[in-house]
Amino acid sequence: MPTKLGFGARLWYYFRVGYNTYITFLLGYVTTIVTVYYLAIKSMHELLDLFPSLTIFAIMVAVVGSIASIGVGWVHMKRSPMYSAEVDIGVEANPYNFKLLPGYNREVYAPILS
Repeated sequence: MPTKLGFGARLWYYFRVGYNTYITFLLGYVTTIVTVYYLAIKSMHELLDLFPSLTIFAIMVAVVGSIASIGVGWVHMKRSPMYSAEVDIGVEANPYNFKLLPGYNREVYAPILS
């Protein structure tokens, strides 16, 4: 049973994850779309012909932005040295969270995980 301090710490952690991951993401996404549309698209007639309404602009941004985000995320995870640096820092911060090497280490030190 967690202590009262542990329960409060869990609530604080859940609050930070929910707020940072979901609420601010959604607010930032909507704010960016509305700001760009009303400040940039509405003032340029060529772009206003391409995006006559905020809904069409938001759908285009969602489609193109999703594809671009997936591509950037893939590059970050697979091709960028920054992800391996993040993992190294995570292991330094929590040495109990590690990855066993295949072969001898896995069979001898942690056979139950295989």
